[in-house]
Amino acid sequence: MWADTIPAYGTVGLLVQGFDRFDQAWNKNGFQKVEVQVNGQPLYSHVVDNIPFPLGSRQVNQHMDYEWRSTQGRQLEKLFVDDGNELSIYKTGPSKGKLRVEAGKLYSVEIRMSDSYGNSTPLRFVLRGTEPAYRKTRSAAVKTPGLRYDVSRNLLVAVAADPDTAAVGGNLTLFRGNRRLTLKPSYTEQSQNVYLYDLRAGRPDSLQFGRITKRFERQAQIPAGQEYGFSTANLSLGFSPHTLFDTLYVQTSYKAGLWTVQQPRTPLFETLALTLKPETPVADPRRTAIYAVTAKGGKAYVGGKWQGNTITAPIKTFGQFRLFTDTIPPSGRLISRGAAGVVFKVGDDLSGLASYKLEVNGQFHLLRFEHKNSTLFTERDDKLGPALRGPATLYLTDQAGNEKAIHVTL
Repeated sequence: MWADTIPAYGTVGLLVQGFDRFDQAWNKNGFQKVEVQVNGQPLYSHVVDNIPFPLGSRQVNQHMDYEWRSTQGRQLEKLFVDDGNELSIYKTGPSKGKLRVEAGKLYSVEIRMSDSYGNSTPLRFVLRGTEPAYRKTRSAAVKTPGLRYDVSRNLLVAVAADPDTAAVGGNLTLFRGNRRLTLKPSYTEQSQNVYLYDLRAGRPDSLQFGRITKRFERQAQIPAGQEYGFSTANLSLGFSPHTLFDTLYVQTSYKAGLWTVQQPRTPLFETLALTLKPETPVADPRRTAIYAVTAKGGKAYVGGKWQGNTITAPIKTFGQFRLFTDTIPPSGRLISRGAAGVVFKVGDDLSGLASYKLEVNGQFHLLRFEHKNSTLFTERDDKLGPALRGPATLYLTDQAGNEKAIHVTL
């Protein structure tokens, strides 16, 4: 329990981080049940008895705070229900677990976490309704003005480096066409003015602080719950009614064969249709596909179907994408054979293995795949196929359609 009250104001959503352990075990488990009471009255509860498959497994990304997990590595469970979350594990009133905190009032909060055996732990604290007042602290290290911004859900968060010694930080101006809106800083920490703006009131064209002007790079507001198309000269995005959990302020870019679509910290519910438009025709479309790439050089095959000079594929996460051509067939070699069976080591340099088949004396024999060490193997009890004796051929095909036949004698 906190020794002092926590100041808060407006609509508040609670999140909790914690875990449960079995006796004499070190692995961490989640909570089976969480209940929230405010001033002795129930506000929210959820019970995790089952999660419907497959859509429920994606909905869990809305139950957890996906952005915190992606950026901070922390697993926080929301104790409120977001719009777009259709899981049936919740019990709330009309507020969906969100608490309206008014100035001058106290709110005694208890969060009770339980496991499936009825063991429970309470977490108690008090919220004091305190209307926010402007505050400012300065830093001598800030000597020149600067401006940056980010978007979290529907909130534009702009931060201006402000070396001015005035008691109140300078204003930020938002422009949209011929209209302008002036924002006062919510607070200033170490000479960094923080401005908050609800984008549902309108998407600005640019932001200005002093002599610094930045274009607002979010290109469109994409509503959730309906079909929607968005296109630029380099790509197109096709949203279904269930692609998004919430409204999206989309940002895309293209430079030297690299397409950037939003940021991975924004979760998708169902797949998004991504269409890429390369600047020049691709020499070998049949073996050229979309790959998700990372800043460290990692590549993951996405695929895609060509139509003219564009390629379209469904994606499950936002990120960065490139086109790669794979003309090298998969590799494989026999590394073990005996009474227990056979083991092949397999691999592919780019697109990844798509299919495999083992024939012994011209007849199919069952193989199993272990992705952890990229091996194909048989088990002693497998009865599907002929005895492992005589001439055999392992057929491998990668995602790009390249084929390899490996002949051995067993």
